[in-house]
Amino acid sequence: SPAAQLPEVLRALREEVLAVVRELQAQSGGRLQLELADPAAGDGALATQLAERYGLTPQVAGLLEPEPFWFAMQLQAGERVVPVPLPDTLDREALRRTLLAAAQRLAPGFLKTVAVLRPPAGFGPGSGQVSYAQLMERLGESVQLEETQLQRGQVPDTADLLLVLAPEALTQRQVYAIDQFLMRGGSVVLASSPYAVQVDQTLSARRVDSGLADWLAHLGVRIDEAFVLDPQNTALPVPTLRTVGGLQFQEIRMMPYPHFPDVRGEGLAEHPATASLDQLTMTWVSPVRLLEAAPGAPQGVESHVLLRSSPRSWTLDQTELVPDFVRYPQTGFPVTGERAAQPLAVALTGPFRSAFEAPPPAESPESPESPESPESPAPSADADADADADLATLTGHIERAPASARLVVIASNAFASDMALQLTSQGLETFYDQPIALLQNLIDWSLEDPALLALRGRTQFARTLRPLPPPAQARWEYLNYALALAGLLLVWLWRRWVARQDRRRYRRILEEAAA
Repeated sequence: SPAAQLPEVLRALREEVLAVVRELQAQSGGRLQLELADPAAGDGALATQLAERYGLTPQVAGLLEPEPFWFAMQLQAGERVVPVPLPDTLDREALRRTLLAAAQRLAPGFLKTVAVLRPPAGFGPGSGQVSYAQLMERLGESVQLEETQLQRGQVPDTADLLLVLAPEALTQRQVYAIDQFLMRGGSVVLASSPYAVQVDQTLSARRVDSGLADWLAHLGVRIDEAFVLDPQNTALPVPTLRTVGGLQFQEIRMMPYPHFPDVRGEGLAEHPATASLDQLTMTWVSPVRLLEAAPGAPQGVESHVLLRSSPRSWTLDQTELVPDFVRYPQTGFPVTGERAAQPLAVALTGPFRSAFEAPPPAESPESPESPESPESPAPSADADADADADLATLTGHIERAPASARLVVIASNAFASDMALQLTSQGLETFYDQPIALLQNLIDWSLEDPALLALRGRTQFARTLRPLPPPAQARWEYLNYALALAGLLLVWLWRRWVARQDRRRYRRILEEAAA
């Protein structure tokens, strides 16, 4: 907005911004251009465009200054646009650093790229869709995301990290792409489990084959076909029937749900990725084991258990996910086997060995949904052989990874999905995004960016409540009741005192009138 329409504090800042930009223009040799536009002018088309494309809206200084104004900066290079936020200290040097930081994000190779392999629409558990909208939005704030299905047996060349979410029935070509990306010194973050969970009218699970079991076993990791159940857990909103006066009503009750282990304290490893987390809820997670003497993890590969359940947890190989408190009043599920802490996520770093001796052959493009037609004949075996040769020639088969290669395995398909975040938020009665924070930390650690890790650790505003034993909970509950009663007593005493004072005043007025 023009300076006359801005609050007083922003008028001087507007001039400082223009001065800094003109200095950078002079240094850029004409490559930096400045454009000032007032969205409130004209027919409002610019304001509509800014709201639709960038989510920008007019601002209001406060209740005493209700006049809306515009004050936002965007930096554009080609088709890419990044916002330029205001710095903490509104001085010229801080403005200069903020503008340069935004320019660096647009510079090729500066902004890290994360390739994402996730279930496409129509392929997810149950309903056919697994949504990661919240996760993708948050990750897009700090890294550049690139969707991929790895059908050609290669991870995009621009990728710095590969994020694999809920894989199912991966082909050998896709597994080979993941393998070779790791062998090139890349970082792979994998969220996978032998079960896919559907939330519809009820809770149900089905067994799935990710296609990565043999590859993970070669590298020294095994995900057991079971769920981890923990008495230290987050509640689940469960619909229940309530009978009142012969009428039945459905209500939502928060019930303890052992399939949502509440990881905290000793369950969080002393690791950069978990340093800023006080608590983490894992949804429908399986045990993940580190295997000894794995051929793909020779001496020199370091392994760490990032997350563990509580020592009272157990495993259950059962796809029934609805708790039955009639048969199992304590936990809602049968308790089988020995109770012990179960590893839920692991991280490995070092010179891995490839699970492949050569690129696998190309898969046949035939499928029941798209039968062959005379216009589209199937590729010949010679064509497949040429494709294999081209793949091996262009990429080169790598048998051993450098020491910088990193692999993180989180044994949950539903981890950080919109469904899991919504259910956990309802159970905790607050907006819950700790799984996203963990993935952000893992990405920063994998890309060796400790500055972002430290920054994110300082910006954890939510303070996790420590669990209390039942006697302590009862004491706090009774204390709340006592304070409430004491408050009511104080209000009653104050009203009696006010009434007595009023009577004295009225009596004095009447006596003066009678005299």
